Amino acid sequence: MSIFTGSSIAVGDYYSMAANGQAYVVNAANLTTAKGKGINPIAVIFCTTTSSIDKALGFKNGYALALKEAAGKGNRFAYRTTGSGNDHQHQYPPYSEVSIYNLYLQNMDGYTETLDIYGKSTRANYPAFIKCVEYPVIYPKTSSGWFMASSGQWYQIFITLGGMEPNGLSIVNETQLIWNGMAKTAADNINSYFKKTGDGNYDLIEIGCHYWISSEWNDENATSVDFDSDTHLYMYDNWPAKKTAAIWVRSSIAF
Repeated sequence: MSIFTGSSIAVGDYYSMAANGQAYVVNAANLTTAKGKGINPIAVIFCTTTSSIDKALGFKNGYALALKEAAGKGNRFAYRTTGSGNDHQHQYPPYSEVSIYNLYLQNMDGYTETLDIYGKSTRANYPAFIKCVEYPVIYPKTSSGWFMASSGQWYQIFITLGGMEPNGLSIVNETQLIWNGMAKTAADNINSYFKKTGDGNYDLIEIGCHYWISSEWNDENATSVDFDSDTHLYMYDNWPAKKTAAIWVRSSIAF
């Protein structure tokens, strides 16, 4: 991987790829110049550290959020289509237990969680994961490829790109984490990074967008993030709709 300009990788830079497959990191001020050289952004960087698992796999530089929806604007998919079960090993109820709350927000292993499910012989039962992994944007071979972000990764997206204050996060009824009245602010802040890539290169996050998180709540429920029309920004278990609910999916990538 090369840095197009400068000597470091920063949140808000763009994970990009040249026509020959070479990976680049490009800052916003140099996007036009990079595009002129055939280097195009595919995701915006939201974290410049990675989990111990991902480091061991060679992904040491950071994580980035895809510029577009994984399967077209507004299309929705179930976490799993039928039944219930422990789909991988990260389940987190209730948030009121401080140790669980911290584990949930520190879980940066969306790649591993996604592979746990995408690698199943029954993966056809998990359409949201299929769409995240098979997001039709070519990526550098040195990266992880596309996956569904975990609870901690979405938390980082909200903090670093969305501009949310960690101390502003509240726990409600042991199942909801909420930034009161901040849905539009977070969406606008994240979208500001998308818009720098130019028209046609991104799908905006809108009020009402509701995305799956790879991390489970329990056998019947997974967790999700919601830029809700009630003005609040949520991370919560998806009860009562459960894992079979059809909601949005947006991919991430490690590099």
